[in-house]
Amino acid sequence: PLNWGDPNCKITEHFTVDDAITLHHWGRLAIEEDGLTDQVKANIVHLCQLMEQVREVLGCPINVHCIFRSVKYNREVLKSLPNDVHSMGQAIDFDCNNTMTIEQVKEKVRPLLEKLGLRLEGGTTTLVHIDFHKVGPSGREFKA
Repeated sequence: PLNWGDPNCKITEHFTVDDAITLHHWGRLAIEEDGLTDQVKANIVHLCQLMEQVREVLGCPINVHCIFRSVKYNREVLKSLPNDVHSMGQAIDFDCNNTMTIEQVKEKVRPLLEKLGLRLEGGTTTLVHIDFHKVGPSGREFKA
């Protein structure tokens, strides 16, 4: 079983607990009181499995900015909406360091969206946001 208290524990081959649940501004891993429920953990595992496939297509390491963020963290640190998909463990923000630009990463990811059941946030310039939340009226590529 996964040890969610060990930042070095691997969720999948290339993604760790540290990647998934570090609340950077608070300097700690998320805990159950932050909303890290069994369902959220299952979502994170599923997302990391999908991201292994994305990483394979990208052909380079992924620099994870964020996967899970608690509702309280979103409210206090980012001033974002309480129903943010990160608080459900369904989203990842990342880049590919200097290997590819954000736009190059998005170009490579777009053909995977339908196949992997993913959505891509358009309009971002400093990171790539991918999630597996249900597709709304705006389709697989949406603007926040």
